[in-house]
Amino acid sequence: MTHTLRTSRQRAFTLVELLVVIGIIVVIATAMLPAFGRIISSQNFATAVNSVTTTLGNARAVALSSQLPSAVSFHYDLETGTYSLETLQQYSSQATLTDPFSQTLDPDIEFYALSFRPAIGSVAVDLPSGTGVFGLSFQHERGTTESGAVRDRQRLDQKHGRGTSQWYAGEVVNGSEADSDDWIIPWVFPRSDPRMFTASNGQDFGLDPWDELTGLETDLTSTEAQEAVRHANSFAVIFGADGRARSTMSVGGREYRNFYIELPEEPYQDNLDDGDPNFRVPYDNDLQFDPDVISPSGREDGRRNEEIMLRAVDQLAVVDLAQLQEGVGVRRPWLARYNGGSPASNNYAPVPDWARDQGLISDSDGQLVRNTSRWIDRNAEIIGFNRYTGNVIRRSAR
Repeated sequence: MTHTLRTSRQRAFTLVELLVVIGIIVVIATAMLPAFGRIISSQNFATAVNSVTTTLGNARAVALSSQLPSAVSFHYDLETGTYSLETLQQYSSQATLTDPFSQTLDPDIEFYALSFRPAIGSVAVDLPSGTGVFGLSFQHERGTTESGAVRDRQRLDQKHGRGTSQWYAGEVVNGSEADSDDWIIPWVFPRSDPRMFTASNGQDFGLDPWDELTGLETDLTSTEAQEAVRHANSFAVIFGADGRARSTMSVGGREYRNFYIELPEEPYQDNLDDGDPNFRVPYDNDLQFDPDVISPSGREDGRRNEEIMLRAVDQLAVVDLAQLQEGVGVRRPWLARYNGGSPASNNYAPVPDWARDQGLISDSDGQLVRNTSRWIDRNAEIIGFNRYTGNVIRRSAR
C-alpha cells in the first residue's frame, strides 16, 4: 500500500490587501471620531450637572445641621481652564468690605458683609473639562450716573486705599439701543482669577498680581496688583439656616447682600515679642475683606490672602463651553464683560489688553454679552430653587 504525503499551503494576506484593510479601518475610525467626541462631551455635561446638584444638596444639609447660613461658591482658573465649586459656612455677621469709618462719611454706601469660610471637612469639587456654570442675579449695580452709588463707592474706597469695585458693577446691559430703558440682566461667569484684570504677558491671561505683592519683580505696579486682587469676585448660592436659598440674608437685624470668603488665618511668629517665644499673631483682619494683605516678610511661603467678594444668585446655568463658543462664534465668550464707554455704564474694573485683543470686551453696545446670555437661556441646563424648601429645580437643556 502506498501512502501519499500531502502538504497544505495556507494563503496569506498580500501587502496590498493589508493596506486596503488598514485604510478601511482608518476611514471608519475617522468617521466615528465626532460621534465619540459627542458621547464624551455629553457624559462630561451630565457629570457636571450631577456634581453641581450634589454639591448644592450637601451645602443645604450643612445649613440645616449647623443652623448657620451656608453657601456654594464658584471659581475658574484662567490658566488651566479648571472650574471648581466650594462649600462654605458662615463665619461672621460683623464683617466689612472696607474700613468701618467710611460709613461715617457716607451712610448710603454699603460696607457691611457676611463672611464665609470653607466648611469643615469639605473639599473643592472640580467639574469635568469643557463645562462651566453661570449665575443669574438681581443684585447687580446699574451705575446710573456719574455720581451714582457705584462711582461714589469706588471713589471713597480709593481715597482710603481700598479700591474695591462693586460686585460686577455697572454690567446690566442696554436691551437694544444705547439710550434704551430696556435693560438685560446678564448671566455672569466667575471672575475669581485676578489675572483677568492685569496686563498681558503674551498669553491668554494677565500677569499674576501675587508675584508683585509677594516681592517678585513684574511689569505691574503695586497699585495695579492690589486693584486686581480686590476686583476678583464671583457668585454663590446662599442657603439660610432653614435650608432655603436666599438672595439676601437677614442676620442680627441687618440685611446683607454682600458676602465674601474669609480664608482661615495662619498665624506667624512675632519676633518683636521677647516675653513669649511661642506667641503668634495673625497677619490679616479676619473681620474685613482684605485680599491684598500678604504675610509678613518673615514668611518664606509668601502666603496669598485670596479672599473673593460674592453675591447670591437666583439661578444657575450649567453650560457646555465648547457648544457656547460655537453657538456665539467667539473664542471664550464666557469671559466677555460689558464695559460701556460712558461713566453711566462703566464697570470700573481694569480692562486688560489681552482680553480686548480677543474681542472679549464689548465696549459700547454689549452685543457679545447679550448674545451669550440669550444662548444660555435657550441651551443650558437651568437650576433654580423651590422658594419654600430650597430644593433644586432643574430645567433640562433644550
